[in-house]
Amino acid sequence: MVARRPSEEQCEEQYELYSSSDGMYGDMINDTHWSGLIGDLLNKSFDFAAAAITVTKSRSKVVQYLGPFMEEKTSILMVIPTSPWGLFRMLQPFKHDVWLLLATCIILVGCLLYYTNRRSLLSAYNQGIQTERTNDEEVSFSENLWCSIKSFLFQAVSKRGRMITLSVMSPPGLEVYPVASSARTILLSFWLLALLTRTFWQADMTAHLTRKSNKLPINSLEEFAAQDKIRPLLIKGTATYQMFKDPAASEVHRRVYQKYVEQQSNVTSLSQAVKMILNTSQYAVIGGHHALSYATAMHCLELDWVSDDGGNYHLGFAALPGERYAEAVSLYLSKLKETGVIDRLRNKWWFTMNKCGVHETEYHSLGLQRSAGALIILTAFVALSLLSLLVEMAWDRLARTRKTVAESDQRSVVDEKGDYEYQEYEVE
Repeated sequence: MVARRPSEEQCEEQYELYSSSDGMYGDMINDTHWSGLIGDLLNKSFDFAAAAITVTKSRSKVVQYLGPFMEEKTSILMVIPTSPWGLFRMLQPFKHDVWLLLATCIILVGCLLYYTNRRSLLSAYNQGIQTERTNDEEVSFSENLWCSIKSFLFQAVSKRGRMITLSVMSPPGLEVYPVASSARTILLSFWLLALLTRTFWQADMTAHLTRKSNKLPINSLEEFAAQDKIRPLLIKGTATYQMFKDPAASEVHRRVYQKYVEQQSNVTSLSQAVKMILNTSQYAVIGGHHALSYATAMHCLELDWVSDDGGNYHLGFAALPGERYAEAVSLYLSKLKETGVIDRLRNKWWFTMNKCGVHETEYHSLGLQRSAGALIILTAFVALSLLSLLVEMAWDRLARTRKTVAESDQRSVVDEKGDYEYQEYEVE
């Protein structure tokens, strides 16, 4: 946006607005010619440029800045990646090494219980030997391993063998073997591990299944320069374009600019760049933070940005050198910045109709899709139990058949032997 100074006969509030001749802020074509607003200002097409123009060394040589009134920094605008919802996401709060550690702990505790119950003089098994009433179940490895699994699932077995739900403290009258102090110490420590694991699981599961946060593929300019999957877009005529084009720029800036040159893209406006990245997620726009944040607000939940920590820049208006009103306007803009008026105006007009909290965490209800993994696992175990039942029934039927055949063969042998003895008796 540009303005023409009113004449003395006109009121101070009257002005005329003009647009840039080529839609750009201004880039140096050669030593004497500029494009965009800077070129139009040098050609005296208007009196001063009332736009958020970044203060650069090359521009400061040909125009006079008014302000500054805002701070600027470089940011990267990208499309928010859409990740498909996995059915077994309920298992993701714990990584594979944690699940492996828990399985190892269950087996290790089962082995330790087996060893302590076998060796401890206070175990029911050794006390049973002394009283001629042994408890073979207490020293069985399979029973101790099963006890470890039940402890992890907060269950126990009563004297009569009935399964009941168990918290860390057993109800009165409930006997949970082992009875040896050494074995119980191991079991209590394992209960504590199971309790903490369940607590962490419950807290992390709630946040993991109901919270959604945007995770961008690139988090810094250094990562952008080191990868080849996403291609950079620079808007010609902007200060960001000049900064990356500068031969004296840093190694990271030169590498990004080389990627930009290789793809031979010609982007001259922010709207054109936004359309490109919305159509193709393989592009990312590098530009000023304020312009990119405005594009993010206009395309809520589709675009997101990440800032570069390379430093801040100043934004201001531009006028021809030596203008008498330049000092007064510059002081007025600086005062608006210091008192916070600029920030209030920006928040009022930029984000009133398009409120977008892309950097805020979103929470969703836990529906069927997010709990489908648990239902699939339950169905799989039910099918496995039914398959085990069929195998048990088939095995039992086969065993009874073999037993029947064996008894039939034995009776046949006995009958043949009886007939043979009877025939010998007749002959005699």
